[in-house]
Amino acid sequence: MFLVDGLRRVYRYFWFLKPFRPPLSDEDERALRALGVLRRKHPFPILCIPADKLIDHIGIPYASAVHYHTRALAHPEIGDRLLTEHFARFRPGSLGEVLVGAGALREKLSGYPKWYFGGGMPWSVPERFRTVQNVPDSGDCAHFGPCTESFIASEWNRLRSAFESIAKHGYRPFGYTDGFIRGFIIRNNANYNFVVTAGKHRAASVCLTQKDVLVRLDWNEHLPVVSLEAAGRLPLVEAAIYSASIAQELIQYYSEIKV
Repeated sequence: MFLVDGLRRVYRYFWFLKPFRPPLSDEDERALRALGVLRRKHPFPILCIPADKLIDHIGIPYASAVHYHTRALAHPEIGDRLLTEHFARFRPGSLGEVLVGAGALREKLSGYPKWYFGGGMPWSVPERFRTVQNVPDSGDCAHFGPCTESFIASEWNRLRSAFESIAKHGYRPFGYTDGFIRGFIIRNNANYNFVVTAGKHRAASVCLTQKDVLVRLDWNEHLPVVSLEAAGRLPLVEAAIYSASIAQELIQYYSEIKV
């Protein structure tokens, strides 16, 4: 068991091993082709999606004027102040409070820790969930803060640097070792969104500069394709962390978010 976990960690963090991932399942490939987003299958799946389909873990589209990164970029003269205001105000106490637009579903998730959103969702892979279970409730997170001067300065510098580069040179995912925005598809029939797991500063930047974007599916922490019809077979549903009905409601919520 320890050997398997160790190999998985090596596999996850060494970029040159990442093309050698398990192939897409036939079911996932059919779903992506039905959506018309699959552009390349090997050595790793690349999708082309509308930029307004990029959403973050807490369910806010990056193309939305209310997304804290997008707002900061749209008002660069006060960008750092807008980030400070967001992180000072957004202090969720549970997973239900994290998902600000989830309506009645928020009450059902009030007993789940807030940090589950990043690795304790129904579609999270078991090894990631085991890691998340050991994370203390520190509140330190790219979505929650901390609201300190050094954190805000770091976030604003990274955000501004990504935007200036993309505005000047374009989004060039093939030009860098790890240049792709990465994440997973969550879908309910033809309704879908792409949940960004890596490249959030780039995601906010491309939403202000282009209509379509190349993204890469990511197996690191979540299933690459999450479908409503497979809700009962999701890893943390089978582990009895979530009920199938809550998993279905979460998939419907994420897949139907619009700008």
